[in-house]
Amino acid sequence: MRRANVIVAVNGSIEHALKQLKRAMLKTGTAYAIGRKEHHIKPGDRRRRKSARARKRERKNVARRERRGMMPE
Repeated sequence: MRRANVIVAVNGSIEHALKQLKRAMLKTGTAYAIGRKEHHIKPGDRRRRKSARARKRERKNVARRERRGMMPE
């Protein structure tokens, strides 16, 4: 797991630094990893969630291709 680093200027805004940190954590996947380890998930539930995420991602990709005028596969 990669770490998210944010450098704050001496007279910088705390709100801006938090916004940068949140964006960096989303980019590195830190928030997802923390949420994943917060509670135990049974292996079967993990597979179902993974499959559901894949189906959702595929539906979104198909919709994007249709909006762009490409034929769905």
